Amino acid sequence: MAKILVVDDNSQLNSMLKDVLESWDYTVLLSEDGFSCLDLARKEKPDVILLDIMLRGLSGYEVCSELKKDPCTRETAVIMMTALSDVQSRIHGYSVGADVFLTKPINYDEIHVIIAQCLQRRQRHQSMESRYAVAETLNYIFTMVTGRPTPINATKLVYCNKLLQSLHWTPEEEEKARIASMLVPIKPLFHEADYGLEQLLAAIEPLKMSAWLTPTIRFLAAPPDERDKFLPGLEAQQCEKPAFLALLVAHYITLYNENDGDRRKILEILRQETAAYHYDEEIFHKLTELINAEIVLETIG
Repeated sequence: MAKILVVDDNSQLNSMLKDVLESWDYTVLLSEDGFSCLDLARKEKPDVILLDIMLRGLSGYEVCSELKKDPCTRETAVIMMTALSDVQSRIHGYSVGADVFLTKPINYDEIHVIIAQCLQRRQRHQSMESRYAVAETLNYIFTMVTGRPTPINATKLVYCNKLLQSLHWTPEEEEKARIASMLVPIKPLFHEADYGLEQLLAAIEPLKMSAWLTPTIRFLAAPPDERDKFLPGLEAQQCEKPAFLALLVAHYITLYNENDGDRRKILEILRQETAAYHYDEEIFHKLTELINAEIVLETIG
C-alpha cells in the first residue's frame, strides 16, 4: 500500500485530504510544519509528499530542497500545493526539485490522477536511474569539460512540464522529455574545451538509459540541416518526440534571450524554422499556444 505524506499548516485541509486519500486505499501521514515533515520523510520514507509552500519554520521550497539533497528521500515524488499561480513561483519550485504543482483549491480528481502517475514513475525509477541522477552525472561531466558549473535550467523544465500537460504522452515519453530538457546545450561545449562528442557519449555509456540518450544527444548536437539523418536512431529508441520537445524548448529560451523577450518575433522565427527543418508540428503547435497565452497575459498586465 502506497504511503502519502500530507504537509500543510491548515489542519482542516490536512484532515480532509487524509480522508480522501484513505478512501483510495493509501496510507496517510500528516505534518503541519517543515521540520516535522523532514523528520517524518526520513523516518517513514513515503512514496509521495503533498507539500504546501507556505509553512511554519521552513518554507515548502526549503523543505523540497532538503528532500532532494538527501539520498534517503531524493526519489520521493514531491507535489507542491500552492495558491500562487505565477510562472516565477513555479520556476523556483522546479529549481529546488518539485515534481508537480497543484493550484489550490485542490481538485480531487486531478490529485488522484497525479498521485497515480507519480507512483508509476517511482516504480519505473526502481529499475532505472532517476532523472536527478542522470542530471547530476551529466552536470559533472559538463563541469569537467568546461571548467565551470553547469546548473539545470529551471525555465526549460517549466516549459517542458507545461507542454507535457497538453500533449498527453505516455509516462515513458514524458520521462525522456524531462531528462532531455535537463541537458545543457551540447554543441557550445565543444568550443570551450578540447573534448569531443564521442568522448561525451563514451562517458554516459554506463548509464542504463544511454540507449536512447545517445541518439538524443547526437540529434541535439547536430546542425539544423543535418538533424534528419539522426531521426531513424530516435525512432528506433522511441525518443523522437521527447528529443524534438527538448530541442524546441531550449531553442525558444535561446531566442528569447537573443531577441529581448519579443515573443511575436520569436514565433515568426520558429514558424520559418519549423517549415525549413521539419520540427514536430504537434509540439510546435502546443508551444505556439503557450507563447500566445503569455503574450495575452503580458498585454493584460
